[in-house]
Amino acid sequence: MFHFYFSHFGYFNEQEEVVEMQNRTAYILDKFGLKTLDKKKALILIEQNGVFHGDWHTNKTVIDKYILPFLK
Repeated sequence: MFHFYFSHFGYFNEQEEVVEMQNRTAYILDKFGLKTLDKKKALILIEQNGVFHGDWHTNKTVIDKYILPFLK
């Protein structure tokens, strides 16, 4: 069985446990506006089966389909 973990600004800690975005210091202290966007319901998190972490910034098809529409 495969388990997929979506980063969405989360990460694995030293114990290899997933630390969710809302539990990160950068989110809690709103270091770069992520919490502000989330609270305004302006943060869009996309989960897509078959799209892996690196694909979001290296795969032209993924970028064209899922990212560019939000930048227009």
